[in-house]
Amino acid sequence: MNERMKVSSRRFFLIAFLQCALLGVFVSYMNTSLSTTIMNARTLSLQQADPHLTAADVNNLIKKVDLVHPKPKNYDPPKLAWLLSFPNSGASYTLNLISRLSHTYVATNYGDDNKKDLRASFPVYQDQSEVGPFWLNLTLYPNYTYPKEFVIVSTQCGARCESCGPSQYAETTYSFRRACQCGTRRTVQNGTTAYSEVLYPTTRLEKAIHLIRDPFDNVVARFLADTRSGPGGIVFNKTKESFRDYCRGLNKKIVDEENKSVLVDKTWSNLSKDIPCRADFFRWIEWHSQAFHLTNDMQLEVLVLDHESYRTQNFNATCNRLLEFLGLIRHDDPEPFVDDETIHHLYFTPDERKRMGIVIKQMASNVAW
Repeated sequence: MNERMKVSSRRFFLIAFLQCALLGVFVSYMNTSLSTTIMNARTLSLQQADPHLTAADVNNLIKKVDLVHPKPKNYDPPKLAWLLSFPNSGASYTLNLISRLSHTYVATNYGDDNKKDLRASFPVYQDQSEVGPFWLNLTLYPNYTYPKEFVIVSTQCGARCESCGPSQYAETTYSFRRACQCGTRRTVQNGTTAYSEVLYPTTRLEKAIHLIRDPFDNVVARFLADTRSGPGGIVFNKTKESFRDYCRGLNKKIVDEENKSVLVDKTWSNLSKDIPCRADFFRWIEWHSQAFHLTNDMQLEVLVLDHESYRTQNFNATCNRLLEFLGLIRHDDPEPFVDDETIHHLYFTPDERKRMGIVIKQMASNVAW
């Protein structure tokens, strides 16, 4: 069996363990204060972002956009489908792929995701104009249209923490779900750009795509996407040596908290000792376990998507699965998948991969908050 088949096999069993671990787990969700929280978030976002920008101003901005990108007559807004992804799992590529294949717009929780369009955030729903979600790169593709059945919305469920310890990345079912609903809204007034945190309801949410990437690939990808400035202001490059130096600094930063935390089993801690960026593996496991909890608890229709499928001969079938799941029609071919990260396994020794694989297997089958 070659290395590629071994990696695919391990990935298959990992996904199976995560799914099986969470089937049948009952966790109650307390939502008595959700509506109050949402109303407070709307008011707070307006006051903090720009006290002069009213809801009427936002609606006027939406109307201006609709003049350039008119919605179909009697347009009925689509329902939501979340794209659940741990950071650097391939969410940006997935969104671009869906948009290109279908010639439709996609959306995000995060107004700051619009890197090429620096105007104010444009909401998917006018009755949720202050809280999102928001269209992504709406003004960059004048020939695209609005989706009719489902709009895919990117959310990372609060996982944008790269160097925090267990006390910060551990979530309850309630806090994880709330993080999935949170985002950022960008406003622009008189040349001044401001961002505010927002929270929207899930009344229109019916589906989710759960994107999973090989954890070793994911950890290295997060490093490559980082600012290259680690603890102590050291600047790192893309080499294996720099990666290990970077991770050594992060491990040292939170090792005391991990040793004292009841959330990290001592057996797992000892087994993963000195593995580069081991906390990122703990975060990866905890995040995906919570994601499976979430979709099961909310009874969402789920498509589990393996990032590896973008690299295989079944890429075209993957494209069709995505479009069918979202009720979209194919209008274009995908751009070739450019994979410059196929040597991530070289960043870890065989012994490190083996030991961390054991920890992942054990943690995935025991996590239950």
